[in-house]
Amino acid sequence: MSDADLVVYDQLQYASEIDRCRKKIEEIGEKTSSPAMTQEEIISSTKTVVQGLETLRVEHHQVLNGLQASADNDKPGNISTGLVDEKMSLLKKSVDMIELAMGEAQVCWCFASPPTFLTGSSSS
Repeated sequence: MSDADLVVYDQLQYASEIDRCRKKIEEIGEKTSSPAMTQEEIISSTKTVVQGLETLRVEHHQVLNGLQASADNDKPGNISTGLVDEKMSLLKKSVDMIELAMGEAQVCWCFASPPTFLTGSSSS
């Protein structure tokens, strides 16, 4: 076989391998074909997540306020004061993470929502 024949043979082998991979991907896609979420489903799910996160954030703030009241009533140097401070620190970190997640969910929500400033009709 000449070098040109080898190149053509290699190209045919490569094309055959690509076709085999493409068919395998299609088979996997058919087996796992869960319907993609619609834009409305994404927006609805994101709203639900944000509402749940808001509820969790409010609950964390209530617990923090209770711990703060407890810390205010404790005498300085008390062992429980250190524990209360540690719990408050952990809750504050948790609230920060919840608020970050809420912000990220709202950004996703904004990206999934159609821009209203573009959908309005022009008055010209």
